[in-house]
This record gives sequence, C-alpha cells and structure tokens, in this order.
Amino acid sequence: MGKATGTAQDYKGLVGNFVYRQTKYGTVISKIPKKSEKRSLQQMLQRCQMGNIAANYRLFEGRMLLAFEENPAGLSELNLYIQTNYNNSPVFLTKNERLNGACVVAPYTFCRGSIREVGYKLNSEGVLVTNLSVGDLQITAQTTVAQFANAMLINNNGWEEKDMLTFFYAVQEKNEMSQMPRATMYSWKVVLDLDDDTPLLNVVSNIGFTVIEGKLGMSMVLKNAGAAWVHSRDKGNGNIKIGSQTMYVVNEMLADYQTAEAMKRSSDSYGGVNTKQAYLNPNSDVNFSASVIDTGANDENEDQNQGENGGTASGNENDNQNQGGGSTGGNTGGDDNQGGGGNGGTDDGTDES
Repeated sequence: MGKATGTAQDYKGLVGNFVYRQTKYGTVISKIPKKSEKRSLQQMLQRCQMGNIAANYRLFEGRMLLAFEENPAGLSELNLYIQTNYNNSPVFLTKNERLNGACVVAPYTFCRGSIREVGYKLNSEGVLVTNLSVGDLQITAQTTVAQFANAMLINNNGWEEKDMLTFFYAVQEKNEMSQMPRATMYSWKVVLDLDDDTPLLNVVSNIGFTVIEGKLGMSMVLKNAGAAWVHSRDKGNGNIKIGSQTMYVVNEMLADYQTAEAMKRSSDSYGGVNTKQAYLNPNSDVNFSASVIDTGANDENEDQNQGENGGTASGNENDNQNQGGGSTGGNTGGDDNQGGGGNGGTDDGTDES
C-alpha cells in the first residue's frame, strides 16, 4: 500500500492492477488482492449442494408462493428454500449436470408454518399412508368434494371448512441418452367445501386420494419418487397459514449422489478445493467428513408428524398420472381446485464458476 500525490489524487477505483481510494490523508493505492482459484471446503460444500436444491425448488413451478409463513429477513422464496435445506440431506451434482438441468428428488423441506401438519409413513407394503382419518368413507367415482370435506372435518382435529389439502408427487426419471437424472412434479388440490357436489376424483387423482384402512393414502407403492400432503388455510388478504412439510422420498438414485465420491466429482467440476485453507486436514479434498455429508435419511425414529425421509427402491410406477394441480397456498383466490405439473429447470441462478 502506498500514498500518492500529484495527478494520482484524481484517480479513484480500479486502475490497471491497482485500487485507488481517496481518503482524508490523501490517495491510498493498493494492489488488487489475489483471488484463490479454488474454493475452501465450506465454500465448495455450499456450491456443490446449490444446484440440486434449486432444481428441486423449480419443480414446484411457482407453487411455493407463501409456502413459508415467517420470513423476517425478507428473503425470496428460493433463498428461503435454499437456506432451509442447506446440509439437509445433501445431494452433489457436477457443474455439467447442473447446467444441463439434472434433478435428484430429495427429502427437502418445502413449506413451514403454524397450523397442523399432515403426518405420513410407509406401511408394510411400501405404500405411503397419512394420519388423516376419513371414517367409513370410501372414495369412488361418485364421492363428492362435499362428502370428502365432511369426513375430513368430522374425523380430524385442527381442520376448518374451506381449508385446502394439496398432494405433491415428484417422479424421478433418467434421460435415456444423457443418463442424467430428471424429475417431474404433479400436484392436486382440493378445498374442503361442504356445498361442493363436484365428484372428488374430477378434482384430484386417486394417486394421493385413496382410502387405506380408514386413512388417506396413496394408491400405489412409493418408489423412485417423493410425495407429501400439505394443509393450508387462506385467512384473506394474502394471509396464508400452512402446515410444515418435508418430501417423503424413496429413490434409488439418491444414495449415488450423496457419497464422498459424489462430492469429490462435484467439487472437481468446479475447480477443486483449496487445500491450503484446510492444511490441518490435508486430505480434506478427498476424504470429506462423514458428518458433513450425512444424509439423515432412513431414520426410523423420526417424528412422523413431520414426514419421514425414505430409503431406496427400484423401478417406477407412473400410471394414471392425471396432471392435476395444486398449491401450498399460492393459489389464494378462493375455492378453485387447480392443476398442473412442473419439470426441473436448467440453472440455479448462481454464477457458473
């Protein structure tokens, strides 16, 4: 660093390889600090996770609006989603996979709020079943929205008329040519309206609205997919209340992208880890801490009211996927039961370096 006089006093900012700053003591000149070509281990852990978190966020295609009740920092929905899921079941994509739209369905938390959440777990046959009781109701082609709403309100505490129940179903796929993981999101929403005589299965799919021993559940075994039911309530004036929820995932691809080897492939694709900043652990760019990449999956003792993260399975059942719709609370304009499916995108909005 040096102090200059004369014409240098007119300079300010970056000039060549030097930075000029005007102070009360005169012009201060300093060299541009050298930037490390490699990230630290912590920086790389964040970089390598961001791609898949953002890809899962994009599966919702705008249906994340108002999915987080509390946002004191004024963050965007994307940033809230990333903040919530960083180091939560980490998945590591390479730079090339990220840029080409890869997406591994993972057990991420996608909404957080204050009203009663929906609990669910796999039964002995591998079918995901909720804790929502519908009494002696059997859902058939003739069952109406009003009948379903009545069964829900009578048999479950914490629910009110005009509450919304949304089912999200994310299907894992693999591109035949590139072999990259892809995913598609389906969702269906029903408003608990006691005066709505519309056939329930005209509004939602039996994939997420089937009765199993008096409880609401799926119509098929959950494999190579993620699923979740979300409880939401529109209080008016954009005031949405929502139940916290995490995707329950059974996905044979997931484990392959959560290993130390997957982290190494990912970090190398971004230039590798700066080992000089981790000199007390000289092998840190190869042997990453197990605590850092612990997925937290398959914990049988996890609170079922928050949903459980699944294990591994094979195959994929994609039958009868009526591309219905839903929202976690973003569709606030009254009682319309809406539809749509969404695909993962191609970039997470961060720099490509």
